[in-house]
Amino acid sequence: MKKILPFSLLLCFVINTSAQHQVFELMERNDLSITEVQTRANRYFDSAGTGRGTGYKQFQRWLYERKFHTDENGYFISPQTEWNNFLQSRNSMRTEATEAANWTPLGPSGWTHTSGWNPGTGRLSAMAIHPANPNVIYVGSPGGGLWKSTNAGANWTPLTDNNSTWMSIFAITIDPLDQNTIYVGTSTSLLLKSTDGGGSFSSTGAGPGGTIRKVLIHPTSTNIIFAAATNGIWRSTNAGASWIQVHTGSKEDIEFKPDDVNIMYASGNDVVRSTNNGVSWTTLGVSQGITNTGRTL
Repeated sequence: MKKILPFSLLLCFVINTSAQHQVFELMERNDLSITEVQTRANRYFDSAGTGRGTGYKQFQRWLYERKFHTDENGYFISPQTEWNNFLQSRNSMRTEATEAANWTPLGPSGWTHTSGWNPGTGRLSAMAIHPANPNVIYVGSPGGGLWKSTNAGANWTPLTDNNSTWMSIFAITIDPLDQNTIYVGTSTSLLLKSTDGGGSFSSTGAGPGGTIRKVLIHPTSTNIIFAAATNGIWRSTNAGASWIQVHTGSKEDIEFKPDDVNIMYASGNDVVRSTNNGVSWTTLGVSQGITNTGRTL
Protein backbone atom coordinates (compact mmCIF):
# COMPACT_ATOMS: atom_id res chain seq x y z
CA MET A 1 0.00 0.00 0.00
CA LYS A 2 1.43 3.39 -1.00
CA LYS A 3 2.07 5.96 1.70
CA ILE A 4 0.76 9.45 0.98
CA LEU A 5 2.55 12.42 2.55
CA PRO A 6 0.32 14.83 4.45
CA PHE A 7 -0.42 17.94 2.37
CA SER A 8 1.18 20.28 4.97
CA LEU A 9 4.43 18.29 4.98
CA LEU A 10 4.53 18.17 1.20
CA LEU A 11 3.91 21.93 0.98
CA CYS A 12 6.73 22.60 3.48
CA PHE A 13 9.10 20.45 1.44
CA VAL A 14 8.23 22.28 -1.77
CA ILE A 15 8.69 25.70 -0.13
CA ASN A 16 12.06 24.79 1.40
CA THR A 17 13.29 23.27 -1.85
CA SER A 18 12.24 26.36 -3.75
CA ALA A 19 13.97 28.70 -1.28
CA GLN A 20 17.12 26.60 -1.34
CA HIS A 21 17.08 26.72 -5.12
CA GLN A 22 16.93 30.52 -4.91
CA VAL A 23 20.11 30.50 -2.83
CA PHE A 24 21.89 28.42 -5.46
CA GLU A 25 20.64 30.84 -8.11
CA LEU A 26 22.19 33.69 -6.11
CA MET A 27 25.52 31.88 -6.27
CA GLU A 28 25.31 31.96 -10.07
CA ARG A 29 24.59 35.67 -10.37
CA ASN A 30 27.35 38.07 -11.42
CA ASP A 31 25.32 41.28 -11.31
CA LEU A 32 25.30 41.40 -7.50
CA SER A 33 28.22 42.20 -5.23
CA ILE A 34 29.35 39.54 -2.81
CA THR A 35 27.92 41.61 0.06
CA GLU A 36 24.49 41.74 -1.59
CA VAL A 37 24.51 38.00 -2.24
CA GLN A 38 25.48 37.28 1.37
CA THR A 39 22.75 39.58 2.69
CA ARG A 40 20.04 37.88 0.63
CA ALA A 41 21.29 34.41 1.51
CA ASN A 42 21.35 35.25 5.21
CA ARG A 43 17.66 36.11 5.08
CA TYR A 44 16.93 32.62 3.87
CA PHE A 45 19.17 30.94 6.45
CA ASP A 46 17.62 33.03 9.24
CA SER A 47 14.29 31.38 8.51
CA ALA A 48 15.36 27.97 7.20
CA GLY A 49 18.23 27.41 9.61
CA THR A 50 21.67 26.09 8.77
CA GLY A 51 21.12 22.38 9.19
CA ARG A 52 21.40 19.55 6.76
CA GLY A 53 19.58 20.08 3.49
CA THR A 54 19.45 23.87 3.70
CA GLY A 55 22.44 24.42 1.43
CA TYR A 56 24.27 26.34 4.16
CA LYS A 57 27.54 24.41 3.91
CA GLN A 58 27.59 24.64 0.12
CA PHE A 59 26.97 28.37 0.28
CA GLN A 60 29.73 28.97 2.85
CA ARG A 61 32.24 27.03 0.73
CA TRP A 62 31.22 29.07 -2.31
CA LEU A 63 31.44 32.32 -0.33
CA TYR A 64 34.96 31.56 0.90
CA GLU A 65 36.21 30.80 -2.61
CA ARG A 66 34.33 33.71 -4.18
CA LYS A 67 36.15 36.26 -2.00
CA PHE A 68 39.39 35.44 -3.83
CA HIS A 69 37.82 36.41 -7.16
CA THR A 70 36.20 39.78 -6.55
CA ASP A 71 37.28 43.33 -7.31
CA GLU A 72 37.57 46.24 -4.88
CA ASN A 73 33.78 46.71 -5.02
CA GLY A 74 33.01 43.08 -4.34
CA TYR A 75 31.93 42.12 -7.87
CA PHE A 76 32.95 38.88 -9.52
CA ILE A 77 36.04 38.89 -11.74
CA SER A 78 35.68 36.48 -14.64
CA PRO A 79 38.29 33.73 -15.10
CA GLN A 80 39.28 35.22 -18.44
CA THR A 81 39.90 38.64 -16.88
CA GLU A 82 41.96 37.09 -14.09
CA TRP A 83 44.00 35.14 -16.62
CA ASN A 84 44.64 38.26 -18.69
CA ASN A 85 45.70 40.14 -15.55
CA PHE A 86 48.05 37.31 -14.63
CA LEU A 87 49.68 37.32 -18.06
CA GLN A 88 50.11 41.08 -17.96
CA SER A 89 51.60 40.96 -14.48
CA ARG A 90 53.93 38.09 -15.37
CA ASN A 91 55.23 39.88 -18.44
CA SER A 92 55.79 43.01 -16.38
CA MET A 93 57.73 41.12 -13.72
CA ARG A 94 59.87 39.45 -16.36
CA THR A 95 60.72 42.82 -17.85
CA GLU A 96 61.60 44.27 -14.45
CA ALA A 97 63.72 41.25 -13.54
CA THR A 98 65.59 41.41 -16.83
CA GLU A 99 66.30 45.10 -16.39
CA ALA A 100 67.30 44.74 -12.72
CA ALA A 101 69.85 41.94 -12.97
CA ASN A 102 71.46 39.39 -15.19
CA TRP A 103 71.02 35.88 -13.77
CA THR A 104 72.60 32.69 -15.05
CA PRO A 105 71.13 29.34 -13.95
CA LEU A 106 73.78 27.07 -12.46
CA GLY A 107 71.82 23.84 -12.78
CA PRO A 108 71.37 20.99 -12.64
CA SER A 109 68.77 21.19 -15.39
CA GLY A 110 67.67 17.55 -15.27
CA TRP A 111 68.13 14.20 -13.60
CA THR A 112 68.08 10.51 -14.49
CA HIS A 113 65.24 8.50 -12.99
CA THR A 114 66.17 5.46 -10.92
CA SER A 115 64.06 2.87 -9.12
CA GLY A 116 65.87 2.98 -5.80
CA TRP A 117 66.76 6.58 -5.02
CA ASN A 118 66.15 10.14 -6.14
CA PRO A 119 69.19 11.71 -7.83
CA GLY A 120 67.51 15.11 -8.09
CA THR A 121 68.22 18.16 -5.99
CA GLY A 122 66.32 19.16 -2.86
CA ARG A 123 65.40 22.63 -1.72
CA LEU A 124 67.92 24.99 -0.12
CA SER A 125 66.76 26.86 2.97
CA ALA A 126 69.78 28.99 3.92
CA MET A 127 72.72 30.76 2.30
CA ALA A 128 75.63 32.91 3.47
CA ILE A 129 78.31 34.59 1.38
CA HIS A 130 81.71 35.53 2.79
CA PRO A 131 81.62 39.35 3.11
CA ALA A 132 85.25 39.80 2.05
CA ASN A 133 85.53 36.94 -0.45
CA PRO A 134 82.37 36.35 -2.52
CA ASN A 135 83.85 33.16 -3.95
CA VAL A 136 83.19 31.51 -0.56
CA ILE A 137 79.56 30.49 -0.24
CA TYR A 138 77.72 28.33 2.29
CA VAL A 139 74.32 26.77 1.62
CA GLY A 140 72.09 24.62 3.81
CA SER A 141 69.40 22.11 3.01
CA PRO A 142 66.57 20.70 5.20
CA GLY A 143 67.77 17.19 4.35
CA GLY A 144 71.15 17.51 2.67
CA GLY A 145 73.16 19.28 5.36
CA LEU A 146 75.65 22.12 5.00
CA TRP A 147 77.78 22.69 1.89
CA LYS A 148 80.64 25.06 1.04
CA SER A 149 82.02 26.40 -2.23
CA THR A 150 85.29 28.27 -2.56
CA ASN A 151 84.95 29.02 -6.29
CA ALA A 152 81.64 30.91 -6.51
CA GLY A 153 79.47 27.81 -6.75
CA ALA A 154 81.36 25.86 -9.40
CA ASN A 155 82.15 23.06 -6.92
CA TRP A 156 80.79 22.15 -3.50
CA THR A 157 82.05 20.24 -0.47
CA PRO A 158 79.70 18.76 2.19
CA LEU A 159 80.58 19.85 5.73
CA THR A 160 78.16 17.93 7.96
CA ASP A 161 77.91 14.45 6.44
CA ASN A 162 79.61 12.93 9.46
CA ASN A 163 76.66 13.61 11.79
CA SER A 164 73.07 12.64 10.98
CA THR A 165 71.63 15.20 13.42
CA TRP A 166 73.34 18.03 11.53
CA MET A 167 71.64 17.38 8.19
CA SER A 168 68.60 19.68 8.49
CA ILE A 169 69.86 23.26 8.09
CA PHE A 170 67.69 26.39 8.26
CA ALA A 171 70.07 29.24 9.14
CA ILE A 172 73.67 30.23 8.34
CA THR A 173 75.37 33.37 9.63
CA ILE A 174 78.99 34.51 9.31
CA ASP A 175 80.59 36.64 12.03
CA PRO A 176 81.05 40.10 10.46
CA LEU A 177 84.36 40.67 12.24
CA ASP A 178 85.78 37.14 12.02
CA GLN A 179 84.69 35.37 8.85
CA ASN A 180 86.10 32.07 10.05
CA THR A 181 83.37 31.97 12.71
CA ILE A 182 80.09 30.58 11.40
CA TYR A 183 76.81 29.81 13.17
CA VAL A 184 74.41 27.23 11.74
CA GLY A 185 70.84 26.66 12.90
CA THR A 186 69.19 23.25 12.50
CA SER A 187 65.68 21.83 12.91
CA THR A 188 66.94 19.40 15.56
CA SER A 189 67.31 21.92 18.42
CA LEU A 190 71.01 22.43 17.68
CA LEU A 191 72.85 25.68 17.05
CA LEU A 192 76.26 24.78 15.65
CA LYS A 193 79.39 26.90 15.61
CA SER A 194 82.61 26.71 13.61
CA THR A 195 85.71 28.82 14.22
CA ASP A 196 87.72 27.45 11.29
CA GLY A 197 85.59 28.34 8.28
CA GLY A 198 83.43 25.24 8.43
CA GLY A 199 86.26 22.75 8.88
CA SER A 200 84.72 21.53 12.14
CA PHE A 201 81.60 22.26 14.18
CA SER A 202 80.43 21.96 17.76
CA SER A 203 77.17 22.73 19.51
CA THR A 204 76.73 26.03 21.29
CA GLY A 205 75.18 26.29 24.75
CA ALA A 206 71.70 24.93 25.48
CA GLY A 207 68.68 27.12 24.83
CA PRO A 208 67.50 27.70 21.26
CA GLY A 209 65.33 24.75 20.28
CA GLY A 210 63.03 23.28 17.71
CA THR A 211 63.82 24.77 14.32
CA ILE A 212 66.33 27.64 14.48
CA ARG A 213 65.32 29.91 11.59
CA LYS A 214 67.68 32.86 11.99
CA VAL A 215 70.93 33.71 13.75
CA LEU A 216 71.73 37.42 14.08
CA ILE A 217 75.09 38.81 15.23
CA HIS A 218 75.67 42.29 16.61
CA PRO A 219 77.66 44.12 13.90
CA THR A 220 80.32 45.55 16.28
CA SER A 221 80.03 43.51 19.49
CA THR A 222 79.98 40.05 17.98
CA ASN A 223 79.80 38.24 21.31
CA ILE A 224 76.15 39.36 21.33
CA ILE A 225 74.12 36.88 19.29
CA PHE A 226 70.40 36.30 18.81
CA ALA A 227 68.61 33.16 17.68
CA ALA A 228 65.03 33.19 16.37
CA ALA A 229 63.66 29.70 16.93
CA THR A 230 60.51 27.68 17.35
CA ASN A 231 60.81 28.11 21.12
CA GLY A 232 61.27 31.89 21.07
CA ILE A 233 64.00 34.50 20.89
CA TRP A 234 67.29 33.72 22.63
CA ARG A 235 70.17 36.09 23.43
CA SER A 236 73.81 35.31 24.15
CA THR A 237 76.47 37.74 25.33
CA ASN A 238 79.37 35.26 25.20
CA ALA A 239 79.35 34.10 21.55
CA GLY A 240 76.89 31.28 22.13
CA ALA A 241 78.46 29.68 25.21
CA SER A 242 75.21 30.30 27.12
CA TRP A 243 71.78 31.70 26.26
CA ILE A 244 68.91 33.60 27.90
CA GLN A 245 65.38 33.40 26.55
CA VAL A 246 64.16 36.97 26.03
CA HIS A 247 60.82 36.25 24.35
CA THR A 248 58.50 33.25 24.03
CA GLY A 249 56.52 32.18 21.01
CA SER A 250 57.79 30.80 17.72
CA LYS A 251 59.88 33.28 15.71
CA GLU A 252 61.20 33.04 12.16
CA ASP A 253 63.04 36.31 11.52
CA ILE A 254 64.91 38.95 13.50
CA GLU A 255 66.69 42.15 12.43
CA PHE A 256 68.42 45.28 13.72
CA LYS A 257 67.15 48.73 12.78
CA PRO A 258 69.82 49.87 10.27
CA ASP A 259 70.73 53.11 12.03
CA ASP A 260 70.24 51.97 15.65
CA VAL A 261 71.16 48.44 16.79
CA ASN A 262 69.36 49.00 20.10
CA ILE A 263 66.08 48.86 18.17
CA MET A 264 65.23 45.41 16.90
CA TYR A 265 62.29 43.68 15.25
CA ALA A 266 61.32 40.01 15.15
CA SER A 267 58.44 38.16 13.59
CA GLY A 268 56.69 34.82 13.70
CA ASN A 269 52.94 34.65 14.19
CA ASP A 270 53.21 38.22 15.45
CA VAL A 271 55.60 41.16 15.22
CA VAL A 272 57.61 42.29 18.26
CA ARG A 273 60.02 45.15 18.92
CA SER A 274 62.87 45.79 21.33
CA THR A 275 64.37 49.16 22.17
CA ASN A 276 67.16 47.88 24.43
CA ASN A 277 69.15 45.61 22.11
CA GLY A 278 66.93 42.59 22.56
CA VAL A 279 66.86 42.44 26.36
CA SER A 280 63.06 42.83 26.41
CA TRP A 281 60.34 42.84 23.76
CA THR A 282 56.84 44.24 23.23
CA THR A 283 54.21 43.09 20.73
CA LEU A 284 53.19 45.49 17.98
CA GLY A 285 49.46 45.68 17.28
CA VAL A 286 46.56 47.89 16.29
CA SER A 287 48.10 51.10 17.65
CA GLN A 288 51.05 50.54 15.30
CA GLY A 289 48.78 49.77 12.34
CA ILE A 290 48.91 45.96 12.54
CA THR A 291 45.28 44.78 12.49
CA ASN A 292 45.86 41.18 11.38
CA THR A 293 48.69 38.77 12.09
CA GLY A 294 49.76 35.47 10.63
CA ARG A 295 52.91 33.60 9.77
CA THR A 296 55.70 35.90 8.64
CA LEU A 297 59.04 35.00 7.16
